[in-house]
Amino acid sequence: MDYRFMNDLVINEIRSRMMYHIPSALFNAIGIDHPVRIAGNSCNVDTPHDIDVYPGSDSDEFGEDFRLRMNNISEVDVLSTTKNAITVRMKAFPYPVQFCSYHQPTLDQLINTFDFSHVQVGVEVRHRETGILHYISDVKFTDNYMKYLLTRRSEYIHSEYPLSSLIRTFKYKERGYLDQHACKAAVLSILTDILKRGYADYDDFKDQMDAIDLGLLDGDECGELGCLARKLFNQFVEYSGHAEKVE
Repeated sequence: MDYRFMNDLVINEIRSRMMYHIPSALFNAIGIDHPVRIAGNSCNVDTPHDIDVYPGSDSDEFGEDFRLRMNNISEVDVLSTTKNAITVRMKAFPYPVQFCSYHQPTLDQLINTFDFSHVQVGVEVRHRETGILHYISDVKFTDNYMKYLLTRRSEYIHSEYPLSSLIRTFKYKERGYLDQHACKAAVLSILTDILKRGYADYDDFKDQMDAIDLGLLDGDECGELGCLARKLFNQFVEYSGHAEKVE
């Protein structure tokens, strides 16, 4: 089969599917009239757990001011807020929508930072000049994603947040994206990335645990999870000697 034909086939399939996953009513309610991106597992054929929306050209678009505004929109229910994302729901749309503050200059660059092959896909969404609907202006996916489509076997690629990827590995195994072998390979590769990366200090370590959809220590930094996190960090310090332990 011609690769270009396959590429066009995948683009058309994603574009057709994602037209039903654009939360236009929500975007209109909160005044999004400029390009944004929907990316990751939201773009796959499975029923999404939520729709992940990322900033377009404005890197601060979904920051603190945006979150404060979301709390004052009557049609919107705020489900959760972490350091890097706010998840909301609107009755007019069937899925929760997660607005992520993580930003990359282009859609291509964004999906290439995603950790597993089955999530290296995304679309750019724009607002029409007339009417209330939004449309898909661009579709991007990586060769790793194409390999996943052909084999139906995801794999770990790389991550700027390997500690968070380690936790996501077991979620993806449970949902069927990783088989037993791929899960074991992912764990070993992620542990290697964690050791190679290291941590400058405890703040750097906490930032690694505050990845987009996890917020592991939110509300529990002084509780059991916080205690376990500090123990883990101190073990890294003991191993590497590159930072100071925390109490």
